[in-house]
Amino acid sequence: MTAEPRFVRCLMVAALTLGVAGLLAWPANAHAVIVCQKKKTVRLRPGPTCKKKEQKVADLGILAGADRVGATAGALEARLQTLDAVLGLQCEGAPAKTFVGTTVAGVPPVRTDGCRALGSNQAACEAAFERSGHTAVSCVFYKGRCLPCGGALLPAAVCMNACRPFQCPGAPSRTYRGDQFFHACESQKSQADCEASFEVDGPVSSGCRWIAAQSRCQGCYPSDEDAGTCANACGSPSRPQCASRPGPATLCSSVTTQTACERAWESFTDNGHAFAQPCRWNTIACTRCDASSEFAYRLCKNDC
Repeated sequence: MTAEPRFVRCLMVAALTLGVAGLLAWPANAHAVIVCQKKKTVRLRPGPTCKKKEQKVADLGILAGADRVGATAGALEARLQTLDAVLGLQCEGAPAKTFVGTTVAGVPPVRTDGCRALGSNQAACEAAFERSGHTAVSCVFYKGRCLPCGGALLPAAVCMNACRPFQCPGAPSRTYRGDQFFHACESQKSQADCEASFEVDGPVSSGCRWIAAQSRCQGCYPSDEDAGTCANACGSPSRPQCASRPGPATLCSSVTTQTACERAWESFTDNGHAFAQPCRWNTIACTRCDASSEFAYRLCKNDC
């Protein structure tokens, strides 16, 4: 992935805004963003060179909005941190863990074989994480093998993704029991166990509640709260909002006209976290401005 065409555009914009004198002082490839690798550790860094003993494996300048003339070092660093999280190159919840896997979509391979490559090495497994989709996922040692804490393991509460752990803010001492799909709250058979647990449904953490009249445990979700039947012990979920597009979230694919599409937005869930993403018109249909569309292909910008 070359940065040269983009740099030419940078020069054109700079010529209009800074004049000839500004161009003479303009540093080459000033806002390049590169992927640097040292053994199994991968980091995004401001270009054009990696740090000592690191190998440059890809140029991601296009992802950082390199054509924004005049971007400050502080703004670039903030952008890099965002990209680290988006690309899953940083384990936010456990930053000491070592990156061991998979690829960065759309650029030359930055690859090992992820958690599974660690085999039966439990110590190395528990200190590592890999990238799955756009998400950092911690490794878990399960039945003698090192596996990513995802797939069926996370919703079944076999493990917790240490990079993005589910939380119950209103009752932090409660224990994560799994996904609602796996009947996590319902599987708690005593009032004590029920009231010490929480489950999730997409981005929403729900404190389990004991229904004494029926001697059973059940979650408490926004629809239940709206009906006045319970109060979520984890706290009412913060629903994402799109500052640039007022109104409730909608499914982008259900919007049929360009005008309506360009005013709409969708709530997208990734590993239990909800994000606001604007809709975009692709000449024939309304779709989501997801991470790939924004960062890899530059088809849109998330202005939410």
